[in-house]
Amino acid sequence: MHQRSCRVIMGLNKELLENVFEQDESNNNCAGDLDDIDITSVYNTNQEEEYPELKKGINLPKTNSEWLTTNEHFKFSLMSDPPITSDDLNTLIKLLNDTIYTYFAGNFGFLERLPDKLLNDKYKNHSVKDLKKALKLLKLSNSDLAEIKYASRLVRNKLKSNTSNDNMII
Repeated sequence: MHQRSCRVIMGLNKELLENVFEQDESNNNCAGDLDDIDITSVYNTNQEEEYPELKKGINLPKTNSEWLTTNEHFKFSLMSDPPITSDDLNTLIKLLNDTIYTYFAGNFGFLERLPDKLLNDKYKNHSVKDLKKALKLLKLSNSDLAEIKYASRLVRNKLKSNTSNDNMII
């Protein structure tokens, strides 16, 4: 659903069409102008095809050096790909998408899922002292890692909000 209205994907399709046109023009195989290409027909063919499955969220680089490394990796890995033609445009877009997703997933990991409503309800009215006790019991009993992380974040957030409130009073 997102791909139908995504301006980024439409922009990529237009850019790829321009690249294909430039390649054809350099080979003297094309006599038209970019305005002669019916871009809406390309978009309409995309709507008739199957859309990829929804993938798990991924983490992105946080520092400039990580982004530079990522950029260099993609420059190197995509440089060896053959020229893009209009025949295999959708296949190459899928390949590019999978390459990028695999790189980020392998190097930076996946996003953590949001806590369940049950966890929110379970710890909603706990004080910091009660949360610390519950966290200690969770760790001793080797409970679910997601619940341990949720409880520890909740303790940190409550302590952080308490210290910021104390700083405002003084």
